[in-house]
Amino acid sequence: MVRARPLPRRLPARRGAAHRGHRADRRLPRVDAGVSTKGATPAAPAAAPPRAEIGAVALGGALGSAGRWLVSLALPGAAGGLAWATLVVNLSGALAMGLLVAWLETRRSTHPLVRPFATVGLLGGWTTYSTLVLDVRTTLADGRAGEALLYVALTLALGVGAAVAGLSLGHRWFGGDDAHAGSVVEEDEL
Repeated sequence: MVRARPLPRRLPARRGAAHRGHRADRRLPRVDAGVSTKGATPAAPAAAPPRAEIGAVALGGALGSAGRWLVSLALPGAAGGLAWATLVVNLSGALAMGLLVAWLETRRSTHPLVRPFATVGLLGGWTTYSTLVLDVRTTLADGRAGEALLYVALTLALGVGAAVAGLSLGHRWFGGDDAHAGSVVEEDEL
């Protein structure tokens, strides 16, 4: 079923409405050509995340991004060489995510801001898909297709391996169970 989206439309103001603070707006469904809106209900607006969660994600993202930048200074890529800094942050981020998920699974309760701060913020800022893509594009543009393919394969294979290793180590260290791996962090939270 197609849902109609609300579309603001100004209607002429009623006499005296403006000075009483009333809005003369009315929400009308958006009608796309060839799509029937019969029986459709307007979509409810998405709820905004609480300010504290936004702040936690922003702070974690700032710290993770600053850390990634420091690693790029410590491991500058040699001309024509593998982008080691990007590989290091992405693999260490995958390992850290595995450890973090294992730790969260063993906790009866944590502060509600720990997960958004650490997963989306800190590790999201630490790891970098966009730089990976740019590095691959640059390597391809330099005519080094084999190296680009190797870089992508290393990142994917070792990244999954690092996440699995992080989960396994975390379960050993924190007393969790590998059978429930991933049950704490939902797909839409990462």
